[in-house]
Amino acid sequence: FCTAILSGKSVNGFERGLACDAELFVAKVFDRFNSSTDAIHAAFEYFIEKDVHIISMSLGAANFEPIWCDIVDEYLEGGGIIVAGIGNNYTGDAPTIAPGNYPSSYIVGVGAVDYRGRVWADSGGAKLSWPVGSSFSPAVSYIKPDIVGPGAGIVSVEGVDGFDSGSGTSYATPHIAGLLACLWSRDLSQSRDEVLSTL
Repeated sequence: FCTAILSGKSVNGFERGLACDAELFVAKVFDRFNSSTDAIHAAFEYFIEKDVHIISMSLGAANFEPIWCDIVDEYLEGGGIIVAGIGNNYTGDAPTIAPGNYPSSYIVGVGAVDYRGRVWADSGGAKLSWPVGSSFSPAVSYIKPDIVGPGAGIVSVEGVDGFDSGSGTSYATPHIAGLLACLWSRDLSQSRDEVLSTL
């Protein structure tokens, strides 16, 4: 579903995907029911090894979860960008999720809007301040998400030849990652700061 949004080809005459010519490196971190910290670490190691420029991450851990800080920092030191959904629990006890809520200018936290550009009711968002003594120091206040993308009533592929619709910041995330890929591909000599500034 998300990959087709990011880079799908034309299907039955309908265009699908923002960055159709992007080279994809896909890491499966979920089994049938859940994921694990080890699986996500292994995925980041794979992306580091392959020198992946942009990670589209439609998953996360609730609240202020620092479990991925070290591997995320290692990836970002290589010059990449992480585009991560901010979560679908705006009115709940976890209005944002990690790593989309990490205070890094190279992690783009993504919220969701509908086709009219209105913020989707469940899209995460909050004014945040990581606890003092956490992995991020000094503690600063900031607002997430950084940007919003189409994420309500999104139609994409399902299975081999079907289609389905769904809503969530998970579906807004590949829209933004695809847009970033298009912006960067126009001029690969751009720094990530220049690409993010354009975004």
